[in-house]
Amino acid sequence: MYVNEEKVIDMMRALDPTAVYSTLRFGTNISPDDQHFYISNIKYAGDVEIPQSLFENGSYQAHGITFDTGTTIIKPESAGVLKRLSQEMAKSSNTYEIIGHTDTDGDELMNQQLSENRANAVKYVLTNQYGVDASRLTTSGKGENAPIFYGEDSVSKAQNRRVEIKQL
Repeated sequence: MYVNEEKVIDMMRALDPTAVYSTLRFGTNISPDDQHFYISNIKYAGDVEIPQSLFENGSYQAHGITFDTGTTIIKPESAGVLKRLSQEMAKSSNTYEIIGHTDTDGDELMNQQLSENRANAVKYVLTNQYGVDASRLTTSGKGENAPIFYGEDSVSKAQNRRVEIKQL
């Protein structure tokens, strides 16, 4: 569980992994009866599925790895995808290229640099937090030059802001 994008509770360690939960309830015994709290912007991350295409087709579009706008800061909700990727990578000795992509907003040169830096940020997390051997990962960036959607709407742009993992 995150509060203001800071992890405060590891729910996977706090709960019984064999139980099936259908309700989320917050409560406290420390506040006076006349105080109330409003909790919003709740995101639930279910089990992350990395399709076999990572290994069968050699490429995976990791849309679940997200960044703060215009930065290389990986958002906390990306942790599940990164963990699952590292687990799949641990099953083989293959090498991978991490390729950053951006949308068309902003300067083309800045987007190129941003895409490279985001790929490096993903490599850093995979190696330093999840133990993937750095020698098995290379990085590059395509900037805005390899879109998979060609609309100017926010949905198309969001789909183009992605990280691609290619098996080498």
